[in-house]
Amino acid sequence: STPPEAPPGYGPEEARGCLSVDTSEDGLKERLTALRQAVFSFTKESAPGPSGLRSDHLKAMLQGPVGEGLLRTLDTFVQHCLLDGVPPGIAPILSSARLTALRKVSYREGPTDAAGNALMLREEGTRPIAAGETLRRLVGKVLMRHGDVRRQLRSLRPVQCGVGVPNACALVASSLQ
Repeated sequence: STPPEAPPGYGPEEARGCLSVDTSEDGLKERLTALRQAVFSFTKESAPGPSGLRSDHLKAMLQGPVGEGLLRTLDTFVQHCLLDGVPPGIAPILSSARLTALRKVSYREGPTDAAGNALMLREEGTRPIAAGETLRRLVGKVLMRHGDVRRQLRSLRPVQCGVGVPNACALVASSLQ
């Protein structure tokens, strides 16, 4: 079946139109600093996406002799993705993820025994874990640090509480108790 059409008047072009980019030398320095922080915000064991590129690879290269050139190249790539969209030729690669099936064991209360104690039933299954492509995740991290995006997210509170909110899942769960 065909996916439903997006409502008219808001789409990728309008979303990208909300972003402002400071092209001055100071603006470039700020972007490079934010980009470096985004790269180093990946956890040490962050899994690679389908390409195999790990955040640890980027961190190591940024600390080496090619660091400044790589940072500027990454900035050009990120800005192109944010302002012009992802090039169609690489969109399927950037939007892909590596799936790993992990064994899942859980317990739930079952019927009660003669003494009224609930029996615990063991359930086994599979939990798929997706590791998205590192460069796409980097673009997302930079986007989430962008001042215009942060202001837009704040305007959605309290309705939206899952994007850009640390420990959002735990906060929502605890608010439902």
